Amino acid sequence: DWTAEAYAGITPSIDRALLLSETPRIKGVMRRFNRARNLAVFPLNVAWSLGTQTKSLALTVGRYGTTNTLQGFYQWLNPAIREKTAREYYSYIVKSAKQGRVTRQDADMLIGEAVRLRRTKLETVRDLTTLVLEQMEKLLTGASIRAAHLHGAKRGLTGEALKNYASDGGAKTQSMYNDEDKPGFLRNLSVKTVAPYQTYCYEVMNTLREWAGKTGTPPNSKMYAIWSMTRFMAAMAVLNMLEGGVRRRKWSWFRLIPVPFSEFWLSP
Repeated sequence: DWTAEAYAGITPSIDRALLLSETPRIKGVMRRFNRARNLAVFPLNVAWSLGTQTKSLALTVGRYGTTNTLQGFYQWLNPAIREKTAREYYSYIVKSAKQGRVTRQDADMLIGEAVRLRRTKLETVRDLTTLVLEQMEKLLTGASIRAAHLHGAKRGLTGEALKNYASDGGAKTQSMYNDEDKPGFLRNLSVKTVAPYQTYCYEVMNTLREWAGKTGTPPNSKMYAIWSMTRFMAAMAVLNMLEGGVRRRKWSWFRLIPVPFSEFWLSP
């Protein structure tokens, strides 16, 4: 199902159950609505870039530690490292491309749109007005890749294994917004329309399950998992307070619970 949905254009299961494949007009309305919502949310939204977007660093700190994260930012200042990352690391390459940008996470049919050669004036304006957001996305992803690279090297990884580990560091902390890499549930157009922008919450839940030994690579020990969780929660608390200052939102302990769709049932 994943291959068919991501690459062959097969309608995802929930959309099929809702018969969206048989109602192209409704699908067209949903796509236009999502596109309009993206234009309303992201352009010139500097507060979101500085406050909300940077909270993904909590995952970087949780996975790779504060020291590696800070060193990752420092290494990202090196032009040679930035050039190499943009050329060789899958997660950065995809997130730098059109279909992988944060501003496109609520769209669908991303592969088809990525190969369009002619650009509309509206698309040009959107790209110009989201410049800060997309540069922040590159910074966070690049620094996370470097933090994962440092962490992997300390664990004894070398060569292609180290490169893959570092690339996964960018993907698992900063989320992947292209349809090929996002959770299958979020590939449904109906879900993205009714409950948008849930990719980060799913990434957090997957990380917590990994630390609990339920999926992915199990932690080295229970103590390592507890320490990773502690780092994550501490970083999330600090970043939430910073977000409150930037966006002038009252801080709440509820914001430490990044459960998917929590905004629909949990009052902050």
